[in-house]
Amino acid sequence: MPIHFLSYGRHRNVHTAHFGAGDIEIIVARLEGQDAANILILRQLDADEQAAYGDAEEAPVTQQTDDMRSIDLVLRFETIRSVDTLIRTLEQIRKEMITAATAKRN
Repeated sequence: MPIHFLSYGRHRNVHTAHFGAGDIEIIVARLEGQDAANILILRQLDADEQAAYGDAEEAPVTQQTDDMRSIDLVLRFETIRSVDTLIRTLEQIRKEMITAATAKRN
């Protein structure tokens, strides 16, 4: 199960999401009354609803969070700057993973 509580060093019960197995659904959503999507929902997929690896979809406007089977983690962004910070951080992780993979092949 990729979304669970783990220990990291001295920190206990850290809510953790492990990506790569295709069993976490990523949903882009917005709060009712908001003009733009500002929420990222992560949810553990049950075996009967496993999505294709890498799928991401925007929640239809009519879809309500109460209608989702489960919600495991919500990231809510109040500013564009906070989104940009997350993107830069993910780009850094991607770069380091590519560098490590390239070094491993050589």
